[in-house]
Amino acid sequence: MQSLVAWLTVCLLLCWPGAARAATGVSQADTETLYYYHQKPPYVVNAERAEGDYFDLVRQLNEVAGKNRYVLRFLPRARLDRDLNTGKLKGAILGVNPVWFNDVMQQRYFWTDPIFRDRDLVISHRNAPFRYGEELMTGKTVCYVRGYFYEGITQRVRSGEMHLFPVAKEDVIFDSLDQSRCDFGIISESMYRYLIRSGEVGADYFIANKPQAEFDRMILVPLNQPALFNELQSLLRRINAPGTEDVSGLTK
Repeated sequence: MQSLVAWLTVCLLLCWPGAARAATGVSQADTETLYYYHQKPPYVVNAERAEGDYFDLVRQLNEVAGKNRYVLRFLPRARLDRDLNTGKLKGAILGVNPVWFNDVMQQRYFWTDPIFRDRDLVISHRNAPFRYGEELMTGKTVCYVRGYFYEGITQRVRSGEMHLFPVAKEDVIFDSLDQSRCDFGIISESMYRYLIRSGEVGADYFIANKPQAEFDRMILVPLNQPALFNELQSLLRRINAPGTEDVSGLTK
């Protein structure tokens, strides 16, 4: 009799794939995907080992939700833009800002409360400090990640007023400064702090008093998923009480 029950169970699992998920208590319908496209510390330290602030945040969301509700997945920005524009994106985008998605008025998408606060720092070599906001930028060479846009800087580069030495990753900016390939670079404060803490960067650099920009990272949710937005907003407010520090260690 036991062998017959076992045989029937195997047949059921083979004929109805959903039964396997039901047996483990995990349903695809109950899972929401949070996408990211910034692959840099401290937000993503090691994706294979699920290390970084984004992974920590997802674990917190699942803990508060009381189940494995959210999963994290990388998707390139171009693919995210395509799926957003065609209305095919199922899920939300983690760690982004309305300015980056041409939604300053926050009307094209839902936007949660800030999850991280960050700044773009202007960094130069201590032997040739550049005081951003106090010195002229005409003729200067700036270093930043290829494809990034910095208000007031990128326009000058495009007009020929300034020069750009592009790099593939933010941590390469320090090598560019060491080799005098640029006058200054732009790097996020979260990344800079991570490199300092990890000992990958020393005290050879000068940080301008004025940041290039200050911004919040939020979660973008398409307008056709209001239930997901409401759930995320509720969970975030339960784990991010006002006055606390966010996961990255930058004061809210």
